[in-house]
Amino acid sequence: MPLDKSTSPEELDILFTIGRILIVREPFLKLSYDEDMTIVHVESPTDVMFPPVDHPLVKQVVWATELPKVPSLAMTAEDWKKIGDSCVARTRWQSAVYAYSRGLELDPSAYRIRLNRSMALSKIESFCAAWEDADRVCTELSSSKNPDPILLTKSLLRAGAAAYALQNYEAATQRFSAIQNCSPKLQQESDVYLSKIEARRREAQDGDYDWVQMYKDGQLPAPRLDVADYVSNAIKVERAPTRGGGRGVFAATHIQAGTLLLLSTPLAIVYPEDLGTTDVSVADLRTLTIRSVPRAQLATKLSAKLLENPTAYSAFQSLYAGPNIAVQKKYQFGKGRRDIQPPFTRRDPVNIDTARVEAVCYYNSMMPMLAYPPVVREGKGAYYPDAPRRSEAAALYLDMALFNHSCIGNATWICMGDAIMVRARQDIEPGEEVLIQYCCGDYYERSALLTKYFDGETDCGCATCRVDRTEDDEQRETRRDLWKDLQHQQRLIDNDQTPYSPSVALDKIQSYIPRFTATYVNKTPRGVPQIELSRAYETLYKEALKAIGSAKDATQAGEWSSVFIEAQERWLKSLGLVVRPEGKGPIIRTAPAFQELDVVTGAINMAFLYLYVLSNMPKAKKWMKSAQWVESIVVGGGVELFRERYKLLLEALHLKTLVH
Repeated sequence: MPLDKSTSPEELDILFTIGRILIVREPFLKLSYDEDMTIVHVESPTDVMFPPVDHPLVKQVVWATELPKVPSLAMTAEDWKKIGDSCVARTRWQSAVYAYSRGLELDPSAYRIRLNRSMALSKIESFCAAWEDADRVCTELSSSKNPDPILLTKSLLRAGAAAYALQNYEAATQRFSAIQNCSPKLQQESDVYLSKIEARRREAQDGDYDWVQMYKDGQLPAPRLDVADYVSNAIKVERAPTRGGGRGVFAATHIQAGTLLLLSTPLAIVYPEDLGTTDVSVADLRTLTIRSVPRAQLATKLSAKLLENPTAYSAFQSLYAGPNIAVQKKYQFGKGRRDIQPPFTRRDPVNIDTARVEAVCYYNSMMPMLAYPPVVREGKGAYYPDAPRRSEAAALYLDMALFNHSCIGNATWICMGDAIMVRARQDIEPGEEVLIQYCCGDYYERSALLTKYFDGETDCGCATCRVDRTEDDEQRETRRDLWKDLQHQQRLIDNDQTPYSPSVALDKIQSYIPRFTATYVNKTPRGVPQIELSRAYETLYKEALKAIGSAKDATQAGEWSSVFIEAQERWLKSLGLVVRPEGKGPIIRTAPAFQELDVVTGAINMAFLYLYVLSNMPKAKKWMKSAQWVESIVVGGGVELFRERYKLLLEALHLKTLVH
């Protein structure tokens, strides 16, 4: 039974009654600031047993202290059911499962208790056990002469709901379709599920999602989207010769830019809201890193998932866990979900290797990068703050873990709620490896993260890393120092106590541009970003946007608009993008490898300036077309999702009529 920081003291009192005996394999003590408290740390949930007092191991124990008398909380199965029902009323799901389990020990044929436990198990996302409980009731009732129709219907509903949650839509359909001649309320619940199954099947087979609804659901706190996983037939898993004999995802056919390649829900995810705390960090002495509480609790949640789900356990064992741990070379997309059905009880006991769980999480867990709406500042422009775009949640996605890294990958990823999407950033030819970004940033920022994945190396072999190898430390350090100095200068500009006029502020920022440019001695190949230079241009165009909002007249606004437009175009080029202001089609001709959403909002701001400041409708339309094109590559969803996501910005800038 999974326990975490959300488990209340009241639940623990029920789960661990006075006199309860625990057998712990390979425990070790942890230090505590409280001298009166001793903490016993357990590495794996399979290292704990709750034996009865007559267990052979217990009989051999010589107790140092007298065993306390175990209070009799309940004498019958019905008594335990009442305790479980009380826990359910207070949403104490862990305690409810325990209470119902004690009742079933006394009366295994108590169908109501088993169905109640099935419901409580679903609440803690133990769907395999929930399915098995409900199916057992259904099987036994179906074989009886006069089955209770209400209990039979409830067993079918709960088994179907658990199968649905595990994305076994065929098994779920069988259960729901078997419901007949029941109460209107239960029949309606069954019909709703059958309708949802049809939508999930379209998603799984064709990638046909309701993108607008997904986006809206993804804005809710701690979102868990009700969608099916999808894997395009255009990709496959093969050995990757350039990855030391490891695996990678490759194009099976020609893939067009913007194609949805994968949409996956997590095997496990932990949000800060699930734990009730966000201001605590955990030290990992294995990896010498500091982890957030959601990241630390992810391993606990995964262990519970792996214990009950043999299919997920097999897929999990195939994931990369570091250079010194062997993994299965073969892997099929959807392996963690395909054909999952009861019985889930394994013939052989499974020991969860917590060290391996931690290692897999270290190399493969993700903080979902969420699709948020842009923030509008006083109707004068928009920007994407870095903080809200990445959730503080921690998640593990089985299929997503198969994609390898490139600093300028040919695919890109983003999340709606807990659902992660991978789309082709550019056309990909058959046999070409599909690569995503694990990290981005300047040389120093990327190097600090790449050593984790490339066994101490700081080079992934991409064009950006090849350019890095041609530069010396002096060039890189000069750029780093310039960026720190520019950040300090920006803080002075933003300080109300030392105000600068817009002209002075722009001049100060512009003075850094040639100094950054001078550090790029070697010619940068097309498509390779110049990170520090792009940051300087980004600082300049954002400051110009603020200046336009405070312009005293049209002349001043036009002057600062010219600064903004030039800085914006140069910023896009320094990101490695092809920008062609003239000619037919969108101005931005390649999708960005990172800062994709900043590019979209920047293009919308360009449309605003051309329309309302420079009175150039054709250019305004082209920039809006560019914004929509980039959004279609990165996020998809068509014009409906674009309108929904940028609704506030388009209304604030009076640009809704330009979106087609």
